Amino acid sequence: MGGLLRWIKAHGPIDCKEKYRKYELEPIVRWLDDILHAFSTLEGKAFYKDLYREIGKIRGYPLSPGEKAEVRKEIERHSSDSKIWQKAKNKRPDLFYSLGGIRSGYWARRPH
Repeated sequence: MGGLLRWIKAHGPIDCKEKYRKYELEPIVRWLDDILHAFSTLEGKAFYKDLYREIGKIRGYPLSPGEKAEVRKEIERHSSDSKIWQKAKNKRPDLFYSLGGIRSGYWARRPH
């Protein structure tokens, strides 16, 4: 008999729902949703630094360096201007384009 089964026999089942209620999370909001919202607030175009600040307002906290990297990654994954998008086998929707060249950090939302 495995260790977990022995423990359950000795102590009884655990009411995980009650024990972990304080850890319930709100629905996950994708980075892309926040990026699109930020672009709409910033009139469809922005430098990364302005996007970071706007997304920080949306999320209620300043973005960490890792979160800023996530923002850049999501924009590039959704832009035919980037090498990431061009190399991808399963292309994501082409939502953004670079206004000042790919390394400028100046992006816009493609019109629909």
